[in-house]
Amino acid sequence: MESVPEPPKLAANMANPTGQERQVADRSLGITLSAFFLGTSAFVAIGRFLGWPGQASEVIFVALGLALTVVWMNRNLPLQNVLLAIAILASLDFVAILVVEAGKTGNHLSPGLPSAQATVLAKYMQAAAWALLLLNAQGVARPLAARLEGSSVYGLWMLGFASALACGFAVGSEAALSGPSNKTWAAKTAMVMGWYCFALLCLALVSPSLLKRKPGPKVVSIEPAWVWIGLNLVVMATAASRGFWNVAVFQGVLIALGAWAGLRALGTR
Repeated sequence: MESVPEPPKLAANMANPTGQERQVADRSLGITLSAFFLGTSAFVAIGRFLGWPGQASEVIFVALGLALTVVWMNRNLPLQNVLLAIAILASLDFVAILVVEAGKTGNHLSPGLPSAQATVLAKYMQAAAWALLLLNAQGVARPLAARLEGSSVYGLWMLGFASALACGFAVGSEAALSGPSNKTWAAKTAMVMGWYCFALLCLALVSPSLLKRKPGPKVVSIEPAWVWIGLNLVVMATAASRGFWNVAVFQGVLIALGAWAGLRALGTR
């Protein structure tokens, strides 16, 4: 009796890739999006330094950053949790923009985008950029705070550290866009604390959706470092174009911090 040959397994393997194949595909996608994002951030930074009008390129910049954020966060979280976190953070910031009143300077929550006095589209992009900033600040904070992971208050450390990073970026962005301020030290301190508390509140409210639910160890990704470097590069170029070199140096320090986080993330792979 003749044996029946087994059906080809190629189609089945393509339909059901192994875990290793998925990891390779995920890493390739992360590398590709990182390259496009960094290239776009360099283009936007050059445009900011030379004074080119480039709102379209800035929209692409934020969109690529969000796509890259979805990719690296999806390694530890279900996709619906990632999208929910982005929606919550963007909504909180959009409400804050409307409450603070769009026409005043000092309400910049995005990397070099026009201030809140611009169109509704620009306000939406500001809100998206705020979500991009907070989620990647938390991603940068994770490898930097790796030694505290065994602490019973590790979650609080992460919230505080990520909020401090986001606050530092926001203060630098504000200075780069608005220039020297005549405010008193008390007013400046109140502004910094306002940024910090707002970032802390946003991250605290979104934390339940960021709890890891996928089985296996938590994956530490390098992509947040690229997003962080790109965001700060744009602000640094904005400050340099206006002659605010102290702000540019401050953003350079934040870039170095992101590079350090990226190296530590590589060490955990």
